[in-house]
Amino acid sequence: MAVPESKLPAVATQTGWTREQVELVKRTVAKEATDDELKMFLYLASQYGLDPFKREIVFTKFQGRPSFITTRDGYLKIAMSDPDFDGLQAFVVREGDEFEIIAEEFRVHHKFGVKRGKIIGAWAAAYHKKRKPVICYVEFDEYYKSDWNTWKQYPSAMIQKVAEAFVLKRQFNISGLVTREEIGVDIDIPEFERVDNPQSMERPAEQPTEKVSQKTDFSWTRFWTVVKRDLKLSEDDIHALAGVNSLKDMRQDWLMAFLRLLEVVKNYNVPRDALAEDVKALGEFKNLSIEELNNYASALKLEYGGEANG
Repeated sequence: MAVPESKLPAVATQTGWTREQVELVKRTVAKEATDDELKMFLYLASQYGLDPFKREIVFTKFQGRPSFITTRDGYLKIAMSDPDFDGLQAFVVREGDEFEIIAEEFRVHHKFGVKRGKIIGAWAAAYHKKRKPVICYVEFDEYYKSDWNTWKQYPSAMIQKVAEAFVLKRQFNISGLVTREEIGVDIDIPEFERVDNPQSMERPAEQPTEKVSQKTDFSWTRFWTVVKRDLKLSEDDIHALAGVNSLKDMRQDWLMAFLRLLEVVKNYNVPRDALAEDVKALGEFKNLSIEELNNYASALKLEYGGEANG
């Protein structure tokens, strides 16, 4: 049901959006919203700098009640808009790992086991320059949804995102938003009409990205340039590090994560001996998931800190 003509100026005035923007949101991504629900949806989108057309915030109804859905990435974007954001760290805990939260010291001890078993949970820590870190641990069995395809296909990624959303929401006082995992319902987020003129939605500028490349297409040329020229490693060195005889059999998305890790090693001047010690603890990198490679890269950035080089 369309927003009545007479109500559009009021909705626009009260939310700070133009009438054209309100019409576009109502027509495409919030078709079922009442006037009041639409006002709240647009207010939260503006308050947190989330773009409805990039699906950073989604309007839906469950059992007749409105829900304003975001993702772990939405929470992270909100956190990164705070100038005092100081990092996010998280890992999946498996059987065989050494794991302990030292609550009084706001510290986590986590060492991967030589033989890692099934997933038992995940922990996360959100850091703020002016506050103590917020740390949590979530049990896998409490959140696992056997009837959700994403949980069946990516269980480690999903439980880690639950932990990350938990700490980001509490460290940065985010209210009014939920994730699907938090409310425990696999809400189907509908497709929406293509927006032909996305420039009509003036959103806050994106946060600067890390100097690690975020390209999605894997390039062997770039890979070997980082390995041989920047890190001064041979093909034998990199095969031993990955634990394979040839990298050509590895999936492209795994290779991209491996390349991002190597670029972190380069940009943050991670000592070679420290990397070798970590390999002993973590095991061959071929056994790590993409999520675990990304987490290890994040941990290195936190440990070696400072500005990345070049």
